[in-house]
Amino acid sequence: MSFVPAQFSQFTNTFDFDRLRVFALLSAYCILTNLPLLILVLFVAGSIFSIEKLEGATLNLGFIKFERTQLYTIVFLISVPLLIISSPMTTIFWLASISASIVFVHAALLDKPVEASYSDAV
Repeated sequence: MSFVPAQFSQFTNTFDFDRLRVFALLSAYCILTNLPLLILVLFVAGSIFSIEKLEGATLNLGFIKFERTQLYTIVFLISVPLLIISSPMTTIFWLASISASIVFVHAALLDKPVEASYSDAV
């Protein structure tokens, strides 16, 4: 097992894009399977897009007017309880541990040893 640190070092230098792709796929999986987090992401993204579409104008509903800062405050006040319900820290810790496990297992077991890759160059 002494080759594992060298193997992991070579893997992290060689397969950066693959690690990013695994992380992106696992992130998409986490968001799609955590319904409150998906609702939160869609709500915040849609709200910010809608507020920016006003281009600084006030939102006039006839009986009340909302300024841009008031709209951002409303979005913040709605999204904080959704954030608490969606438990993002659990998702982040799960994502980090699964990504690290996949990267480490692939680096340690599935790649050829470091010595073999240098022997081809000589």
